[in-house]
Amino acid sequence: MDMVGSSRASGTFRTYQSYISQWRHWAADTHVNPNMPSAPQVGVFLGHINSQAQSASVVSLAHAALVWFFNLLHLVPNPAHSFFCHSIVDSAKKVKLMNVNRKEPFTVAHIHSIISQFGSATNSFSERRLVALIVLLFTVFLRIHEALVLQVRHIKFQPSSMLVHVSASKTDRFRQGSDVAIAATNSIYCPVTLLRDYMDFAGISGLPQAYLFPALRWDHLHREVRPIVTRSATYNTVRADLQNVLRYLQLSPMLYGFHSCRSGGATAAIHSGHSSRMVMRHGRWLTHSAFSRYIDDSALDRATVSRLL
Repeated sequence: MDMVGSSRASGTFRTYQSYISQWRHWAADTHVNPNMPSAPQVGVFLGHINSQAQSASVVSLAHAALVWFFNLLHLVPNPAHSFFCHSIVDSAKKVKLMNVNRKEPFTVAHIHSIISQFGSATNSFSERRLVALIVLLFTVFLRIHEALVLQVRHIKFQPSSMLVHVSASKTDRFRQGSDVAIAATNSIYCPVTLLRDYMDFAGISGLPQAYLFPALRWDHLHREVRPIVTRSATYNTVRADLQNVLRYLQLSPMLYGFHSCRSGGATAAIHSGHSSRMVMRHGRWLTHSAFSRYIDDSALDRATVSRLL
């Protein structure tokens, strides 16, 4: 299966393996043949997943994993493609969509406060790493997993801008990556200057293969924190750092998270007058419906529409 799994992105394949493993365990417990199930049996399993899931995406992923798995087994018709199974997935989307807790977008003022409080030379390594991460998420409209895999070689500084090569994205169907240009603003909040200063501070500027946001370790000999350039910081580590920042800003972790950067950057771009088409391209959204969920239309903006009538 590993060879066939190379047809999918590594993260997708790992997710599929997890759900296929759950399917096999469930089939063993319920005396179902995991390799030749009926459509109702697959539907009951998806219902089991749905009963435990907080998000409809969990059910959708489980369904996609089983469709892929049964295709590998050449089951015709594919039991996961039955009307019964698709109905369960559709039901999960409609019911659980009402309970989705979408993160509120960060504003430009939030980003400025974070930079001012945590981005100076007197702050710790982990704080400066977090500021650089947040600024990149906000300006490039990155998802957190896209940012954590970035390496120094993916950043190209130019006289008045920088290019960020997004090497891994869930919307990159052909896995070719994409280059995103970020302009220098010549202000104290300039993302180009902030990232260059952070890389110099971290000592990774001349290390192309080093992770941009590396894991950290305590050097007992020199009594200081140093980066482990061959390992990226984990999501749980930077998430804990973010929660400290949210406490300072008096923002709830239930309402704000790393996705607040992506939605906040896109919202700020739209409100500043950039076209939806350009913002979608910058953020690598494939459909307008997916993109529109990220944009927060403020009451003031909605009121201005009536003035055009």
